[in-house]
Amino acid sequence: MTGVESVGTMQVVWWALIAALVIGGGIYAYMEYHAYLLRTDVATLPTGVRFTAQGLVVESHNASREVVVQTHHGSYTHQKSPDAQPQQQTGSLTATFAAVGLKISTSRVVIKPDGGGPPVDTGFNTIVFQSSDDLACRAEGRPPGETSSVRIDHVPDAIAHDFQSYANRLLLWVDKLEHNVRIDVEKRRKEEEERERAEAQAAKARKNAPAALTEAEREAKAAAQIEVWRDKARFKGSSSEMSIDANGDIVWFIDLHPTGRAILHANKRTFHGSLEGAKVTALTGELEIGVRDDYWTEDDPQLLKFRILSGTTPESRLAWKERLEILIRGLH
Repeated sequence: MTGVESVGTMQVVWWALIAALVIGGGIYAYMEYHAYLLRTDVATLPTGVRFTAQGLVVESHNASREVVVQTHHGSYTHQKSPDAQPQQQTGSLTATFAAVGLKISTSRVVIKPDGGGPPVDTGFNTIVFQSSDDLACRAEGRPPGETSSVRIDHVPDAIAHDFQSYANRLLLWVDKLEHNVRIDVEKRRKEEEERERAEAQAAKARKNAPAALTEAEREAKAAAQIEVWRDKARFKGSSSEMSIDANGDIVWFIDLHPTGRAILHANKRTFHGSLEGAKVTALTGELEIGVRDDYWTEDDPQLLKFRILSGTTPESRLAWKERLEILIRGLH
């Protein structure tokens, strides 16, 4: 081989090496760029959790209970009510969803051949965020109807796979929030039912309540009852006092005879008989009289107690106490 031929051969080798390096570098650069396009990251932040991929960022906000979606290639639809005209946006967009009522789905995109046969996997996926205010509105007691969604097409399998893992974690948080809201809704429902029940019972009571008695009718009704007691006791006292309610029923009554006998009524119980062994106690705003009933014995000296004179003046209660004590002492 001549010197010229040797130089030519070396040049061919060098050019082959250069070409191999260029091709290898190109392949490596392509692989690195392809890996960069498929790279994802999940970061836990003080405010929530963020998923990042090429052209897609999804972040949860714990304080506001919202999820923010940013994408370079998406389709956004918002409808304020079922009858309203939908608002739409495509391309690069940012959408904020309330976490309560949010649904996230990831589906593979396949092609069905025209001539039949098994579907062909395209290697891409569609991610859909869809939100409804139904549950939140029920918790706040207002009519629902607002919906919104973001659709992201042509998401590579690798990114969709990583995103699904993040979405599963995100939906656990959403489920917890919705569970608490449902508890509040159930509590509100029970409170509303209880309020309606109480109102119905009050209305029924008002409807069935007897007509209010006049003062004369109240006094006549009370007087008739006292006559029954006096007839049964076979005496009529020389000093008496009573309190009656709006229906003419006697709240408390005392009828004192000079011989030391008395008719007492309080708390829907009535006594007539001797005050021998009775005890009078001054309480706050009333007197308490303990008397021996038919069941009293030396072995069981329990007194039957009546509280009377509530609503009277202190001077009146003091005068009655002194009068009763004088009579009781005279019976020993």
